[in-house]
Amino acid sequence: MRTAAKDADKKSAGKKESGTAASFKARMKALQETWDAARKREAFGPSVEDGVYEARLVSAAIAESRAGRDQIVYTYVIAEGEEKGTQVRDYDGLATEDNFFFIQQKFARLEMAIPEKVDQLEEALLNLTASKPLVRLRVSTRDNFTHAYIDRLLEGEGAADDDSDETEKEAEAEGGAELEVGARVQFNSPKTGKPILGTVKEIDEDEEQVVVTSDKGKDYTVDVSELALVEGENDDE
Repeated sequence: MRTAAKDADKKSAGKKESGTAASFKARMKALQETWDAARKREAFGPSVEDGVYEARLVSAAIAESRAGRDQIVYTYVIAEGEEKGTQVRDYDGLATEDNFFFIQQKFARLEMAIPEKVDQLEEALLNLTASKPLVRLRVSTRDNFTHAYIDRLLEGEGAADDDSDETEKEAEAEGGAELEVGARVQFNSPKTGKPILGTVKEIDEDEEQVVVTSDKGKDYTVDVSELALVEGENDDE
């Protein structure tokens, strides 16, 4: 009797293990589409070493971030040296006054007419892409986020070796040059649209999002493209 009972227990355990394995395989099969999507995603992080490069802006277009926010995606291709042919991407949000200021500054450096109305921006970006300007590009990486800053338009000239303090300050002033844990930032409240000041608490490079603790102690998860570096004392939530 005992032997029969042991055999029965073994069979029952075998069935449970078999069922567990089958269940696991089923769950993994259901995740195949997600796995395939992850394989197609581009790695997020620095594509080239920090430095100054001669590069061509080959694309500037409005797109939606993974978090569902509108942004401009700029694609540059390094035109010289060991990194020749490597792509570098940069982003500008389309929400705050600071976002728009940085976009307008970029147009000014590229000697492109700044659109008078925001609904003319898409056409202006098409014209910018068509012109494919050659620029002196400064690449800077902070917490695995790559930022690209246009020092000046080259118009076919060789890149000048000009690392002046003024150029460095311009690069640091443009959105996100010092984006790191502890940085002071501003973004618009998702509920009221009013500006909120806070401090960067965490950075998620995979999702391109940042956790910001407001000056009132509330945590927000914010798209990187929606942030602007600021100096401030109080916020209004």
